[in-house]
Parts: sequence; structure tokens; C-alpha cells
Amino acid sequence: RDIDCFMREIAAKDGFGAQDMALIAQSFGAVLAAAWMHDYAPKLRAMVLASPAFSVKLYVPFAKEGIALWQRINGRFFVNSYVKASLLTHDPVRIASFENDPLITRPIASNILVELYQHAARIVSDARAITVPTQLLLSGSDWVVRHGP
Repeated sequence: RDIDCFMREIAAKDGFGAQDMALIAQSFGAVLAAAWMHDYAPKLRAMVLASPAFSVKLYVPFAKEGIALWQRINGRFFVNSYVKASLLTHDPVRIASFENDPLITRPIASNILVELYQHAARIVSDARAITVPTQLLLSGSDWVVRHGP
């Protein structure tokens, strides 16, 4: 709903119609963008999803199930991300920027992770419902996002 409100505000304030807009989103945001596209079916010109987190590589066995169970028992909690800047880029300037950016936080709320998994599963299972021209940008070797099913 947030994406829909944002896009409607752009249309109202700047005079752009949905057919004149393209949506670009990355990682978790790409999953949310695809969910919005699926659920609201706007007539956008195009959508670009960069490294969409439809399947996140969790290196701890049963982490997804454990997070969902622990949240049901104890409520929302925070999980520290294992993602290091050196896993995202080889550029030393970008690594330093990532590590020093105060807006990039390591803790991720459990409800965000659980909802991400739910949205991703729903969207992937019904991807054919998205008819807007869509380009996926995937790296050849990604330590965070899994490419295949």
C-alpha cells in the first residue's frame, strides 16, 4: 500500500500517469515492488528488479522456520544481518561507504523477514499475473540472493 500511495502522489504532484512511469527496486524492495505490481496491477511502462530477494541465502539450517516460530512464541525480535560489504562489492570505495553509512543498519526485524518470505513465495508462485515489461538484474555470483528455485 505504501508503494501505491507513493506512486499516486507522484502522479498527482508531478502530472505523470502510471503508463509514463518505470519502477526500479532492489533486494527486499524488489520483492515489495513485485508484490505491489501483482496485487494492484498498475499500468506502468516498465519495472526493473535488481537482485530481488525472492530467495535469501540463509546459512543457518532451518533459520526461516526458526525465525517464524520464535516470533510466534515471543513476538517481534531483531536478527543481525551477516551481510558484509565485501560480499556485495569488490570496490574498496563502495565497501568503505557501506561500512560507514549510518543509515545502513545490521538488525532486521523478524516480522520483516517473515513477511518477506511470505510475499516472495506468493509472488513467485503466481508470477505470470505480472504483465508489465520486467527486467531482472542478477549478478553472476551472489552471496545473499539465490537465483534458482
